[in-house]
Amino acid sequence: MEPSKILQNDCRYTLPNPDAQEVSLRVLDKLKDLDINANPIHFTLFYELLTKINPDIAEQIEHALQFNAYDESSARVIFNTLWSEVISHSMHSEEFSTIINELILYIESWVNEAKSKHDELDSHMQAIDGLKNPDEIVSRLKTQVLPTIKHYQSETNALQTQIAETSDEIKQLKKELDKATAIAKTDDLTNIPNRRGFNEIIEGVMQEANDTQNSFALLVLDLDFFKKINDNYGHLVGDSILRYLAKSLHNETKGKDFIARIGGEEFVAILPHTSYDSALKVANTIRQKIASRPLQVRGDKKPINLTLSVGVAMYQLNETIESLFDRADKSLYMAKTTGRNKVCGEADL
Repeated sequence: MEPSKILQNDCRYTLPNPDAQEVSLRVLDKLKDLDINANPIHFTLFYELLTKINPDIAEQIEHALQFNAYDESSARVIFNTLWSEVISHSMHSEEFSTIINELILYIESWVNEAKSKHDELDSHMQAIDGLKNPDEIVSRLKTQVLPTIKHYQSETNALQTQIAETSDEIKQLKKELDKATAIAKTDDLTNIPNRRGFNEIIEGVMQEANDTQNSFALLVLDLDFFKKINDNYGHLVGDSILRYLAKSLHNETKGKDFIARIGGEEFVAILPHTSYDSALKVANTIRQKIASRPLQVRGDKKPINLTLSVGVAMYQLNETIESLFDRADKSLYMAKTTGRNKVCGEADL
């Protein structure tokens, strides 16, 4: 099934029935092959993966599968991102369309009414032009012209009121939309930007880099053996560790740096105006501090020794996000496959 066959309208899933059945069967086969429970969350995510309705969502799933990081926790993160986007878009687009359509209908009605009154006034004035008797002219003005003008003025005032009320509704809707958009770009667990937020941030950083002819560094960080931690200690402990890592990254990066959580246990850091060697030092500092601070779980004598693997790449002016991320991702993969708890840069590839 080609992604182009999917109809992009208000409903997200609009494949014709035979195609939808084909994709659904492929989803079930894929889940069976990977020994993943075919619950609604996994089914929806793999439907997204195979149809690529949203390439960013599909990329997150593919990446999690590639690094054996796809589990209940990472699936929940991706699913939350997906439905934040769906609900935000559908709810506000429908409300906005309703408000605008009502205003358009009101304006069209006013235009028609104004044209009618204009024609009526023109007719009255032509009739008055032919009159000689002053008393009759005054009478016509009072009984025909002035009421028409007052009605026209009343309709105009009503339109102004309607526009003002609609403007207030649109402003309120914009506030709600801005809030919903911010939520959709924020990871609800760690309260830092998610993949969608990261994409927006890095586009701005790339534009600035191209404008100023200055590069920046991208770090891709991944907790080692995080699935085992979730399996041994449960998702509550796993979630606490992810929040701890987000806070640690925030503390270890400077004011103009950016961090985000883009997958289950995968984070990124964008370091503007940073050289390759400096980026490697920052990455190693973060790695060493995480490794040197074992975490104690209440009721368990044995501490959890966390380690990170990190991939580092430098932005090359005017390149795409995909090519930059690909090098950082390959560097991370090298760190993972050559021992973990280490930093690898694109020069090592």
